[in-house]
Amino acid sequence: PSDEGIPRRIGEMLEVRGDKAGAGDAYRRSLAIEPFQPNVWRAITRLEGRDEDFAAGWEPDVQQILASLPSVEELKKQHPKAVAVTVLDHNVTQVRADGSSRSYVHMIYKVLDEKGVEKYDSLPNAGETLLVRAILPDGTVTTPTGMQGAPFNIEGLVPGTVLEQRFAVSERGSAKGYAGDKFYFQD
Repeated sequence: PSDEGIPRRIGEMLEVRGDKAGAGDAYRRSLAIEPFQPNVWRAITRLEGRDEDFAAGWEPDVQQILASLPSVEELKKQHPKAVAVTVLDHNVTQVRADGSSRSYVHMIYKVLDEKGVEKYDSLPNAGETLLVRAILPDGTVTTPTGMQGAPFNIEGLVPGTVLEQRFAVSERGSAKGYAGDKFYFQD
């Protein structure tokens, strides 16, 4: 059959019954019909006992980064026009043979003033959220609220707050294969 949903559903049923080999075979049949199925990619990874988060090995030491962050005053001296600074902009992408990809993105910002509070009082809710938190200057950690597809609302944001967000994004390959993201530096 040309419907990838049938072998995928069979794989789901076999997985629930504990038949890992059968589920893996069914999932692979589904991928042969339609390669772009991020949920099936994750299911096979899980069945094979591999860590689904392939980017974890390249993650920087966030605790060390946060501990070494300069104060708001020091950052304002270094960047007098900035309302916030990007502390971490980290992306690890895995490209599949069909050109589709899965990226893990990790962002950290430090808000410097009231204009930064206005700019960052909401964060985009992109992809599959893995982590989102606000660390207030007094060390209190809050979890912003938001629904899939709507921005995260960050209540209690004040200058000096550190915002951390990590998410995964899956993209279909183009007719030519992996298209990649355009990346620009701006000062």
